[in-house]
Amino acid sequence: MVRNLLIRVSDLKPGMIVTKTDKEGIYFPYYGAPIENDEPIKLLIESGVERVFIRVDVNDLPAEKKPERESVIITELQKQTDPNIDFSIIKEFAPTIEEVIKAETIHKRTKEVTKKVLTDVRMGKTLDTSATKEVVNELVLTCLNSPNVFPNMTRLKDFDDYTFTHSLNVSIISIAIGRRLGKSPSELNLIGTAGIMHDLGKMKIPEKILNKPDKLTDEEFRIMKQHPVRGYDLLKYYSKLPEDVLLSVLQHHEKADGSGYPGGINEKQINPMAKIIAIADVYDAVTSDRVYHQGKSPAEALKLIFEGSGKHFNETLVKFFINIMGIYPVGTLTMLDTHEMAVVFDSRQDDILKPVVIVISNEKGTRVQPYLLDLKNQDSSTSTKKIISSIKSDSYGVDTNGIIESFVKEHKLAHPLNK
Repeated sequence: MVRNLLIRVSDLKPGMIVTKTDKEGIYFPYYGAPIENDEPIKLLIESGVERVFIRVDVNDLPAEKKPERESVIITELQKQTDPNIDFSIIKEFAPTIEEVIKAETIHKRTKEVTKKVLTDVRMGKTLDTSATKEVVNELVLTCLNSPNVFPNMTRLKDFDDYTFTHSLNVSIISIAIGRRLGKSPSELNLIGTAGIMHDLGKMKIPEKILNKPDKLTDEEFRIMKQHPVRGYDLLKYYSKLPEDVLLSVLQHHEKADGSGYPGGINEKQINPMAKIIAIADVYDAVTSDRVYHQGKSPAEALKLIFEGSGKHFNETLVKFFINIMGIYPVGTLTMLDTHEMAVVFDSRQDDILKPVVIVISNEKGTRVQPYLLDLKNQDSSTSTKKIISSIKSDSYGVDTNGIIESFVKEHKLAHPLNK
């Protein structure tokens, strides 16, 4: 069985194969190839990398008379593997229970602050940008310190508080995109602020239009389309936020082909930050349940965004976004070619077609004790499995979020990067 094992850079030896590092966005042309000399190791150290994942064949490990370099692997495997059950994959990909709980707490707290800030505007009170600044800074720190759990915070949705949860989730997704683009912490703070404020103008739209369960009339839609301008005007009058944030609020409904609103401007005229907010806005909106429509699955939402690449959205940003979320985002219910059902547990960036999944049924659809399967690193001695399609979880009564959270908490396994 092939496995990715986490070790310190100082323990790397010639012959080992590096598959991933604890630091994204670095230049390292030696992935997937055996280390031949000290140059790759020096490059990792100079890039600030502390730990790396290496590819190992577990079946070969117990053999005697191994080279000295493999003693490190054996030691680490003994530390990381339960003597009876192979949970090493969980340890590689799962956030800690503490991280999951912390993420839920941060999401709840920041949603309440977002709700208060936006509600105050609806009530005619002064816009409190200082409160927004504090929660966005906490989101950015969470993104930088816990990148594995951060994007999954958007799975925490609230039907009754959609407007406020949506604003928060757009901020979270936008920060994740910014991080993938290599933006600095100060830039991520501005992107996160733009995300929370993007629908500020809706606080000045009549609630009977905002929450109408039926299709809007032409006049109602005309009023609804005023919210970007209203939000821009509020920020310009009440805040000292940078122009990039203001333009993001104004232009988040503009489209690359010029068919958006309010200005009908094209790709070259749209603010770069607004392009990020636009993708995050659509993704969270279409995956959320509303009074007038049932949310799409994550995979369906990604397909929608992909189809809009170059027409509605910036092509490069769409590629980065899909790379972050995976073709099958975390929480997607899928059907394997064996007809087993499985929930995506980690969408991985190195091979987005082969995520880590939690298998929850047999080929007849009967529920089984959930177990983890890494579709990329399967036992080559048996037939390998693959995803043939995403499927609607509500059609099968599957609570994908609940399955993931129960699985992580049941096994109480920590992500090795946090050790």
